[in-house]
Amino acid sequence: MKNILLILLTLISLPVFSQSTESWNTMNLSGKFKSGSSIVLEGEQRYNITNSYVRYFHFDMGYIHKFNNHISVGLFYRELYEVKNGVRVSEHRPHVDLFYKYNDNFSTRVRAEYQFKEIAEDIWRVRVRPLYQTSYFKNFNPYVSN
Repeated sequence: MKNILLILLTLISLPVFSQSTESWNTMNLSGKFKSGSSIVLEGEQRYNITNSYVRYFHFDMGYIHKFNNHISVGLFYRELYEVKNGVRVSEHRPHVDLFYKYNDNFSTRVRAEYQFKEIAEDIWRVRVRPLYQTSYFKNFNPYVSN
């Protein structure tokens, strides 16, 4: 059963039609410094292999406080650079995240952020992101999220 599930997940994740190929590389660092609190750093780069250029880069830093086994709140700042229509643009995104863990497999994150855009209107955005993660395998945990 596990082999069939692994094959299905692999087939679902393969692109059927693609105009370009990208490599998404993310590095996360975190450290606890106080009971229930941690500092989080993340860098992500999306390299367009087909056209040989970095299409997107962001750096995220923040503070997360865990109130109990179900609820955590984080304060973050993200700076990103993206190539849109051949022009590199930047955005600054301070945001607050609320994390709620229902059980070991299901959780939800609600993010409220303000996007300071370089060439477009600044906007508020609220994103709800449910996550279901399986634990069928020892070192591989497939998940479904939006």
